[in-house]
Amino acid sequence: YTVRATVEQGNSGGPLVDLNGRVLGVVFGAAVDDNDTGFVLTAKEVSSQLAKIGDTQPVGTGVCVS
Repeated sequence: YTVRATVEQGNSGGPLVDLNGRVLGVVFGAAVDDNDTGFVLTAKEVSSQLAKIGDTQPVGTGVCVS
């Protein structure tokens, strides 16, 4: 979503809710050229990532070079 609202530092990760309290999405950023424009991932976009929580695979660290 593009929203008409001031998104400030620290708002990222906060929910966008409707008047009934349903979560519509998660705030992730603000426009750099307009103080009254913010950006929100939709609940559908976020839910696909939530399903992957805990889904990890070990990986090699390779050779460490100092």
